[in-house]
Amino acid sequence: MATTPTDEQVGRAILKVFGAFQRRAGEWLPVGLLIVEIEKYGCRSDDLSRGLEWLQANGYVEPMNRGYVLTKSGFTSL
Repeated sequence: MATTPTDEQVGRAILKVFGAFQRRAGEWLPVGLLIVEIEKYGCRSDDLSRGLEWLQANGYVEPMNRGYVLTKSGFTSL
């Protein structure tokens, strides 16, 4: 039986997407790309908002123009 990933697990999967696209601190990814790519890391697109909330709460990403910017903390944790 499949289990639902935790908010942290989804957040870490999102960080893997930033890493796969070789993003550095201050660089952006659009939400549409995150929705498509998150499934490659064992999460569903409907988990995305929980992961993004966890990342924001921990200072790893910031929202920007229909996407998210990777912070220094986020880049360090890649």
